Amino acid sequence: MGSTDQQGITVRGSAVVEVPPDYAECTITTRARAATAGGALDALSESTDTCDRLLDSAAGSVRNRITTGLNVEPVTEYNPGTGEQVDRGFAAWRAVRVRIVHGAAATDLLGALVRDGAAELDGPSWIVDAANHAHDHARRHAAADARRRAEAYAAGLGVSVGDVVWASDSAAAQEAPMFARAAMADGQTAESVALSADRVPVSAEVTVCFRLVDDAD
Repeated sequence: MGSTDQQGITVRGSAVVEVPPDYAECTITTRARAATAGGALDALSESTDTCDRLLDSAAGSVRNRITTGLNVEPVTEYNPGTGEQVDRGFAAWRAVRVRIVHGAAATDLLGALVRDGAAELDGPSWIVDAANHAHDHARRHAAADARRRAEAYAAGLGVSVGDVVWASDSAAAQEAPMFARAAMADGQTAESVALSADRVPVSAEVTVCFRLVDDAD
């Protein structure tokens, strides 16, 4: 897109590059049921201990882990015969968000975490870190795209592109990590799907105002 003003022409350049991800991020949820709230928490503790031991064993690959939820609540079931809710004990769960260095270690860890139904996997999402040079690569391509657009408009107007008047990063949000979600189909486990991503997109966008030069002057 482009527009003209008294100073020159303003265009928006964009670019997308694809690179291998730096991290895999997912949420690991463990669950337990028991007749009492305390029993449910005790049973949950056994599952979470197993999960934590696996995460501890992969400390070299795990970059970040944080508990995002812990809850215990009564479970009821509707009885169509009486029209009443019947108590079915208590359910407890804990969710942990984990960021793992992308690679074979991530595949092995996620597979071990969900093996035998011990935990549920939500994800993974593939992340390109904000410090990855791919972002600068995309920005350079976006800047070049802006100049190409400006030159095309200028050629149509019979003028030339001069100095840059101002420029603005139109996609400041790209400073944050880039995510590409990999979904699991129903019934699949971490061992039955490919927990890998060859390349994920990184984008950049810049708005630039170029001075226009009348070649006749």
